[in-house]
Amino acid sequence: MTKSEKTTITKNEFWTDEQIHQAAVVDWTGVLSQLWAAIGKPVNQSQLKVYKKQLGDLPLAALEAVVSGLLKEHTYNTVPTLAEVWSMVRKIYNTDDPEEITRRISENLVIYRFEQAEKV
Repeated sequence: MTKSEKTTITKNEFWTDEQIHQAAVVDWTGVLSQLWAAIGKPVNQSQLKVYKKQLGDLPLAALEAVVSGLLKEHTYNTVPTLAEVWSMVRKIYNTDDPEEITRRISENLVIYRFEQAEKV
């Protein structure tokens, strides 16, 4: 779903699974595109396609953390290589298995919600 394909959903409408998926893809791609925006370069579509294929199993929350880490540590005016991206994944999560990363994110969310509920 491109920006021009987004539609306004009214209070009584529900998104289909496909609309939810497409919106998530747009969000995920937007996070990944920050690697180009940070160095002031237009997104290279063929390079983006490769990055999406190689990183596509990473959940959005993990990608956000990884991109944030890369933007803080990458010292050259270039888009970090896939090897650098995966290195940051391993640095943050101590694994490069997307299923394990998803499990850890889910566990942390449950713990956070539990802690917030205890404060009430």
